[in-house]
Amino acid sequence: MWRGGAPEEGPPEADEEFDPMETRHIKWKLISEFVGHPLVDAKYTRRDFKGFAEKGLFKPEYIAPRTEMDEQLKYKYMIAIEGNDVSSAIKWMLFSNSEIGRA
Repeated sequence: MWRGGAPEEGPPEADEEFDPMETRHIKWKLISEFVGHPLVDAKYTRRDFKGFAEKGLFKPEYIAPRTEMDEQLKYKYMIAIEGNDVSSAIKWMLFSNSEIGRA
């Protein structure tokens, strides 16, 4: 399970090469490749995408409401994606009974 904000600069361009060191590429790949997957629940939470949603760059199924910590703790596996710094949720995730995958 993963919930997080969409990158302010939007999704990678269609012809842009995937960069595994860039957070927006990691988030985009996770969400776009696993949308609707029965075992992976990964979505953006931010509704203000600076017009990206209106332009069709973010599909409605890529977006979900913010999920509270107690709801996330019900999952056996969670994903921690680092941004400019360490994932802000990593501390409470490490004290959960869930397995943590870091990207």
